[in-house]
Amino acid sequence: MRIAALMAISAIALMPNLPAAAGPVPMETVFTEMGLFGHWALDCGRPPTSANPHVRIASPEPGEVEEVHDHGPAFSANRYRILSAERMGDDRLQVTAIFQPGTDASQLQTLAFQVGRGTRRTVFNQPDGAAVRVKDGVVVASGRRTPVLRKCE
Repeated sequence: MRIAALMAISAIALMPNLPAAAGPVPMETVFTEMGLFGHWALDCGRPPTSANPHVRIASPEPGEVEEVHDHGPAFSANRYRILSAERMGDDRLQVTAIFQPGTDASQLQTLAFQVGRGTRRTVFNQPDGAAVRVKDGVVVASGRRTPVLRKCE
């Protein structure tokens, strides 16, 4: 019995150190790795309008990521507080966000973005418990493709 116990202890002691299971990657890290922080627009040299939306992505506090979509002075800004972010490949990011946080219009949404070569495009959007609004980069209601935003310097 003692020999069996000694052999088991020896086997455990000689096992290679296994890496600890990786936890979720912090949102700021995901956004940084994908180059998403900053200012995005169709045409960075023109002011924001409904045809030329400007999107700012920032981390106002540690552990927080927010997006603000500016469609010009005739419209209220669309705000998103990102709750979680997960890479779905080299060029795709899926997020869960609260649209218009802290307002009566507040809504939980799942979004996916295609990101690469200084561009960003919404390819999926579905509010919690509602129909899909954007699928495969196309706005379901209109059939129009979502805009490809460029990173502004």
